[in-house]
Amino acid sequence: FAMRLLPKLTLKGACALVVAAAALCATGGCRSLDSPSDLSALGADRSAKPPQAKSADLAESKGSTKEDESVSADKTTESDNSSRPKTQAEPTSDAEADALLVLLEDNWTVEAETVPGAPRASYRWSHAGLDELALAPADKRADLMKLLSSDDPVVSANAAILLARADDSVADLALIESVRDATLRLSLRCASAEALGRPDSVLASIALAELITEYGDPAAPQYSPELHGELLRSLGRQVDAADCPQLAAGLKSASGEVRQAAIEGFASDARAELPRELIAMRADSHPQVRAAVLDCLVARRHPQAQEYCLAALGDVHLSVQLTGIAGLGVLGGEASQRALGRLAVHDSEAVRAAAVAALATIGDEAAVFVAAKDPSWKVRRNVARELARFPTERGSGVARQLLADSNAEVRYGVVEAVGYWSLPQAGPILLTAMSDAPEPTRSQAAQQLTRLWPAAERFSPDAPADLRQDQLRDLQTAWGGVTAGTTITR
Repeated sequence: FAMRLLPKLTLKGACALVVAAAALCATGGCRSLDSPSDLSALGADRSAKPPQAKSADLAESKGSTKEDESVSADKTTESDNSSRPKTQAEPTSDAEADALLVLLEDNWTVEAETVPGAPRASYRWSHAGLDELALAPADKRADLMKLLSSDDPVVSANAAILLARADDSVADLALIESVRDATLRLSLRCASAEALGRPDSVLASIALAELITEYGDPAAPQYSPELHGELLRSLGRQVDAADCPQLAAGLKSASGEVRQAAIEGFASDARAELPRELIAMRADSHPQVRAAVLDCLVARRHPQAQEYCLAALGDVHLSVQLTGIAGLGVLGGEASQRALGRLAVHDSEAVRAAAVAALATIGDEAAVFVAAKDPSWKVRRNVARELARFPTERGSGVARQLLADSNAEVRYGVVEAVGYWSLPQAGPILLTAMSDAPEPTRSQAAQQLTRLWPAAERFSPDAPADLRQDQLRDLQTAWGGVTAGTTITR
């Protein structure tokens, strides 16, 4: 009955279904559900309870991270929270106490634009503390389920986002509540909306459609283009773009943020035919929209994608030019490679850096390594980052060259990239960095080598120089066994 009913459910009905399922599991009940009235009866006790108390002072607003019309909306969603009593339960473990300090923070920001060609973050919205919390060892992780029921809405929302990013659908109801909570900062509500975008959640797909109906009306007093756009992005990951009127309507929005989000929704669906109006938005007045169109055309391998990327090299806005350059790298081909070769010696260091990354995507090792001597550290940094693609003898030589670079970001890029090589290839480079490189490159090299070769754990990058040399001599001796074919534990 539940599976027959799901396509017709409203968000309220879907929530009742979840509550009903939870009630059955908790009580061990097994009576059949034959009608919506049975479903409503099972959820009656839950719906009769008062809503969860809202508590705790929210962090002072630091403003929106995007320079568009949504900035003012962030301010309007904040309220005076000083009157809200703090009733946060006391933590019962050190891990929970540490997690609580992080979860109380409300410092979500949009992930900064990456250098074209560099790996992109999995999520647009970033929270440094939560990212570290998610990577904590299993024995040091807090009970997020307990924190999900916190009286503090910031703690509950942050816990829900972490759980959702771990593919746990139990957090969906809390995420929906956080999106609707106008007392939270807009950035936290947007991060919650993004977390609803998991494609395996039936409840989330139903909720997103209703949330867009609630928060997608530009005439509403508290309308936020940024929140509207984030909901569209998440919905685009849930449904077929061709059957999604919300995405089609988003293409016609007066907000560049919303148009961009709608385009990204079409880019994520390989089956939907791209609307003509989307392709025509290559001439949109907003550069982020023009760039999104290029990304979409490249992702969908549109027949004219290369032509449009080449044309974008003459765009008046640098970000659109860089998107076109990255697109040429993805598309490949002789025409792309010739154009990128010319751009690798462009007057602009930003263009040269993007061209190097795109040439690396194509696999042009020779052209990439020529740029290792570029006068701009930003270009050399891209060469260092792209070494991950070239675990070759020549790549090892360039890695050693850039380990001696005067710029710390270049050296760091080498260590990060070499960490993707196999141990026999990476080991000598990382041992060199542990011996000769200054901090923090030395510590990063030790971490990378330890990940590949646990014996390197005995090295102390912060120890006095003479002790470090003794430790390195021991490691060099052990390394001789590795190169001789000794079996090691990775």
